[in-house]
Amino acid sequence: MNRFLDLTQRFCKRWVKIEIYLSVCTFSFRKNKYRKENKNRDFLTKPPFLHLTLREIYDIAS
Repeated sequence: MNRFLDLTQRFCKRWVKIEIYLSVCTFSFRKNKYRKENKNRDFLTKPPFLHLTLREIYDIAS
């Protein structure tokens, strides 16, 4: 039971880091969105973090 709690705690810490990272990405994406509103329509459909694989996000979080 103790080991299980330890694992969930570790997972939650990582997950919080990932959440923070993603929210930073979406925030900067929104900021750019207003700047580039008319210039680049293609950019608007692709937020900057979508090209990251899960592995890269996991590496960033750890």
